Amino acid sequence: MIAELNIIKNPVYGTHYRKGDVGFIHRTGEGADWICKLIALLGSDPFALVRPNHTILITGENTALETAGLHGSGTQEVEIKKNFIASKDLIFFRRPKELTENMDEIIKKGRALIGTKFDMWPIWWAGLEKLLLLENRLKYKPVPRLRGRSNLMCSNYFALIFQEQYQKYSPFKDRHWTKVSPWHLWTGDWLEPFAY
Repeated sequence: MIAELNIIKNPVYGTHYRKGDVGFIHRTGEGADWICKLIALLGSDPFALVRPNHTILITGENTALETAGLHGSGTQEVEIKKNFIASKDLIFFRRPKELTENMDEIIKKGRALIGTKFDMWPIWWAGLEKLLLLENRLKYKPVPRLRGRSNLMCSNYFALIFQEQYQKYSPFKDRHWTKVSPWHLWTGDWLEPFAY
C-alpha cells in the first residue's frame, strides 16, 4: 500500500485535502505517545508499513474534528496546521465514498459531541479480546460500557458519526462501532482510492 501513497510534505487545502476528508495520522518517533503506540499495536496489522493511530475529520481549510487522549481534552475542533501538518507525523487524506450533501449533517453530528471525554476503555478491551483470542467472535458485540464512560476514542468517534450513512460498507457492517480502530477505517471499503 505504501507504493501507492504520495507523501506530500505541505498539503494544500483544495488540492490535497478538502472539507469532509478523513485524515489518517501515523505518529512516529517523538510524536507518538504511549496511547498512539498502544492503538497501533492492538488495532492494526503489525507488518504494515503505515499503521495509522489517529484520525481527524476535515471541517474547513484549517480545522478538523478529533477525539484525542493524552494531550487533548476529548472531542474538540482543532487547527490542522498547528496540530498535524507542522509536526513530523505522516498524514494521509482520504475521501469517503458518496460524500455529497450529507457532509454538513455528519459534521453537525460530530460537533454535537464536542466536549465528550476520550476513553481508554475500548483500547484496553481490544487488548483483552486479542489476548483471549476472542476478537473475531465478539466483533459485533459492543465494548461493555462502564459507568460514566463515553467509550469514545478517535476511530470509534468516526464510526459513531458515519455509521448511519455508511452501514453497507466495511468496517461499519463488520463490527460494532465501539470496536472500530484507525486501522479498520484505513482499510475499509468506505473510502475512495487515493486521489492525491
